[in-house]
Amino acid sequence: MNLLPQSYRFVKILSTIYVLLTITPIFGQTTACDTIHNSPHKMPMYDNDMIGLLQYLSNELMPFIAECRQQDSIMISYLVIVLTIDDKGNVIDATFPKPDLPPTCTARLKQKLLTMQGWTAGEYNGMLVCSKYKWRVSCIRWQ
Repeated sequence: MNLLPQSYRFVKILSTIYVLLTITPIFGQTTACDTIHNSPHKMPMYDNDMIGLLQYLSNELMPFIAECRQQDSIMISYLVIVLTIDDKGNVIDATFPKPDLPPTCTARLKQKLLTMQGWTAGEYNGMLVCSKYKWRVSCIRWQ
């Protein structure tokens, strides 16, 4: 025998669904970068350290940068790239303090960098943290 009025049960069901939908995402969220360290005790490191980073530059970024230079007939001597690496080793942001590339190329390069895999997060006091990695890239190839 059901003693609750139909409208009360409906409100109770809606309230339960609301609580589940608002609380569940809180438990499922990963740690956000509330603090980003500019100089952690141990800097983020790319796969195989500098050798791996130079290989990525040579294989992935240089063809892309060369294409941008050809399209816009510009001379780029170097780029400064500041990557934000989260505590899981993912690139979550890429900025260019001195952008020498046209805005369309800069946006495409940023998208390319955001898919970069193989980073180890920086450490501060023995804990993995979100941090910045400043990377100066020479864009001139000597022949």
